[in-house]
Amino acid sequence: MGVLLSLLSACGYHLRGSQESTLVGTPVALVSKQPNGEFEKILQKKLKSAGVQLLVSGKKVSRKEVFSSGISGQSPQFSLEITELDIRFQGVSRDRSGRANEQIVSARLSYLWLPLLGKENGEASSDSLREIIEPQILTVSANYVQDYRNPIGEETQKKETRRLLFEKLSQQLVRRLSSLTRQDKP
Repeated sequence: MGVLLSLLSACGYHLRGSQESTLVGTPVALVSKQPNGEFEKILQKKLKSAGVQLLVSGKKVSRKEVFSSGISGQSPQFSLEITELDIRFQGVSRDRSGRANEQIVSARLSYLWLPLLGKENGEASSDSLREIIEPQILTVSANYVQDYRNPIGEETQKKETRRLLFEKLSQQLVRRLSSLTRQDKP
């Protein structure tokens, strides 16, 4: 059994989620229109649990300040800009009275993952990269059955579904960023 496991690990096989994140210790500037929003708080927790050093968390900082000198004496390697977060609720089935019974909630996240390049080496600035690089998009969805006769329970279910979507979205984003930084490293 031990020989089989060593052969599997030698060929590069690993269980999903068992690899160490490549984001560990990476300084990242988080830029968002709502730095204290519900999604941003969940994303900050996920990034910190992945080992990211968040340099702009919960502060509204101008892009110029982030890209030029860094924050707190540290210079971030990457900038994660949340450009748009769109949440949509859509009824997909009806009950006998014609009211929406089952809802699909979808979240669409648009973001930029920019390497912050040094200007002293004559490299392109991040501001010029922003014009070239198109925002990346992540989409997640979930559905739930609502009870229109219980408005408090319905509202609670909406909030829980929304929080679940944000958890899924931030988890996917951290995975994608980890794979992008893995590609960047030699």
